Amino acid sequence: MFYIVEDGDTLAKIADKFYGDRIFWQIIYDANQDALVLERGVIIFIPPCIKVHGASSAPKPLKRTK
Repeated sequence: MFYIVEDGDTLAKIADKFYGDRIFWQIIYDANQDALVLERGVIIFIPPCIKVHGASSAPKPLKRTK
């Protein structure tokens, strides 16, 4: 899928729009090596994001032990 960059877009905002979580910005970056500069009208590739069912998008914090 392709996406036309709009004013104010960041990779995190685009990841949130397509994948439902800003944490997946790296997937878009890896697919678009020139994505460091996002200007209005630039077309970028949005690869499919495979998410494991039931997996959290963020790791759980470690429990401290004494």
